[in-house]
Amino acid sequence: MHSRRHLLIRSELNFLKASEVVNSKETTVFLLFAIILESNEGDLIYNMVQEGAPQRIRELMKGQPSLSPRFPVLQQFINRF
Repeated sequence: MHSRRHLLIRSELNFLKASEVVNSKETTVFLLFAIILESNEGDLIYNMVQEGAPQRIRELMKGQPSLSPRFPVLQQFINRF
């Protein structure tokens, strides 16, 4: 189960890494990550950090400032890391 979750996070993050802007498909990844953060599951959050999610999310939010108000939990996450 842990392995499947880790692979899901990795594949979704790879999708974000391949994207230059956040459109509807990328927004679903942001939503998934926001749900993971709100669930407060330490293992999943640890996997996100290990895969480099804070850095990539930060880059995308910097390029599109309108995302911060839409995903405040992600903004808090990138501020922590």
